Amino acid sequence: MKNRNYLILGNLMAIVFGLIFLMLTSESSASGYYEYFDPISWIIIVVPLISLYLIAFPDINQFSNIKIMLYKMKWIQDMVIYLGIMGLFLGLSFLWGSIFSVGLESIHYTPVAILSSSLGIAFITIIYSVTISFSFYVLAFFIKGKDDIPSINLGKRIFVHITAFIVNVIVFILASVIGSTGSGISILSSIGLFNEYILLLLFGVLVFFHFQSNSSIAMLLKNLFCDFEESNDSIKGQLQAIFNTKRFVMGLCLIALIFIPTALFRMLSYVISDSTQIFNILIGGSQLLLWGFIIIVMLTTLEGKYNYKLFQYDGSIIEDRMFLPKFVALPTILYLLMVVLLFILSNVLF
Repeated sequence: MKNRNYLILGNLMAIVFGLIFLMLTSESSASGYYEYFDPISWIIIVVPLISLYLIAFPDINQFSNIKIMLYKMKWIQDMVIYLGIMGLFLGLSFLWGSIFSVGLESIHYTPVAILSSSLGIAFITIIYSVTISFSFYVLAFFIKGKDDIPSINLGKRIFVHITAFIVNVIVFILASVIGSTGSGISILSSIGLFNEYILLLLFGVLVFFHFQSNSSIAMLLKNLFCDFEESNDSIKGQLQAIFNTKRFVMGLCLIALIFIPTALFRMLSYVISDSTQIFNILIGGSQLLLWGFIIIVMLTTLEGKYNYKLFQYDGSIIEDRMFLPKFVALPTILYLLMVVLLFILSNVLF
């Protein structure tokens, strides 16, 4: 079966799994099926997934060796999770900015209602990403292929890369515009595009990657927009630099999150006039995590491309299997626990 058929089948399986769990959940709750339908969340995940796949792997219309095919299934599972978490933090960045800028008192609903509704919509992105990731995990058990399928050189594919990159940018802008319209605040202030700390993060990532052994920022960026040959040593060096940089980024995000509880308890030691001020401490952390996962998504795309090149050279694949459970799950769970804590405090103490 060709690779594009696996992508289609995986998404169809995700719809089936989603409908099953939706019926199980809705039978025992007052909410209807429509509460789980959010086309924007689906677009944020599926459209970038396909476009990033086109950048990373040139064989979407071909048959693949079973080893590289299994790797691509694992790559898709991880990428979907990263895209879902990125969409979550994009939505939360607008939510916290809206609450702090406008104030819950200016909204005609109760604080519990507006927070519950907004958080429910934000978590739909995670539901979609986990369901799609699980569908590809199940699909990987049924992959059958051969070990002697030759690769086909399709050239530099400049048009495909540029088109896929533009599609990703359009999807991000579309989601940001919708978030800005719903929250009533500007896009730039919500996502922190010109925030000096976000710019410092981007600069620090570039410096860190530059000083990795046998790495090149120019070659890394060039791979986003075309395919070209590199030496075996260069590919391995770039892969190791990508692994180290991804851990560096999530390490910075984790450290930033650790400072939030300290700021929270220091804030509680003063008299706070309204509960909206308590959510201000989440704005910076949400923006940092948003851009952290944008970097992770781009580096994971290039990681897939370099592993595909490495497989063409010597049939080997280099993976960082512990990155998601150790460096992604921990900061994300910590952040969500703090959101729950702040949600409780905002309704109990104020």
